[in-house]
This record gives sequence, structure tokens and C-alpha cells, in this order.
Amino acid sequence: MNKLSPKDLQELNRKMLEFAGFVLAPYSAFDIPIWQDSNGVAYLVEPDFTRSMDACIEHILPKLQEMGCSWYIGQPVGDIVHSHIHWIDSDKKFSGYDKEPSMAFCLAVEKMIDNKEEL
Repeated sequence: MNKLSPKDLQELNRKMLEFAGFVLAPYSAFDIPIWQDSNGVAYLVEPDFTRSMDACIEHILPKLQEMGCSWYIGQPVGDIVHSHIHWIDSDKKFSGYDKEPSMAFCLAVEKMIDNKEEL
């Protein structure tokens, strides 16, 4: 459904990394950047949130909980999965749609990040 270019996918994943509290380590391995999570754990291969619901659950959901958000990932309707992020302290809801649940989730989180000033 979402025809993001490889560069756009990389940007979306980077946005998710930063939202989840990852930072670039002050060192690299063989000129490959190393990401560290909020606990200081280093990742030679960064989590790919757009393709891994497990990575989303492990790293993004705790951040949403801290912020007071609820979330919903629906059952597929045809080929499409929908995801919603709801800001509990307001009536704001952000939605994402895609064939892949993790991508739908990331698109909803991205909308929330991009509209944070409205919260």
C-alpha cells in the first residue's frame, strides 16, 4: 500500500530509532554506525521497526506507555492492517495503514511525532 522509497523507509526507521531513545554511539565498527538503546546496549545491526513488530513492541511501546498513549493494531481487512495511537489526555488519534502490521504501526507513530505540537 505505501510505496516508500528505500531512502524514505530508512528515514522512517531512523525516526522510530530516535523516538525509542536510540542514539548513535561515539564509535563505529568497520565504518558502520553503531546505535545504542536507552540502556546503553549497542546494536551493530539496528532494529528495523518497519519490518519487525517484535522490535516495535520491545522498544516503541514502552515509550508510548510513558507518554500516556494507548494503541491498537487491527485485524487485516482484505490486505490492509490499520493501527491507531490514541493520546489518552486528549481526543487525538493517529492512524496508519499498510499490508504489514509493523509498517502500519510505524506510520501511526510517525503521524503522532509529526503532530506532537498539537497535543
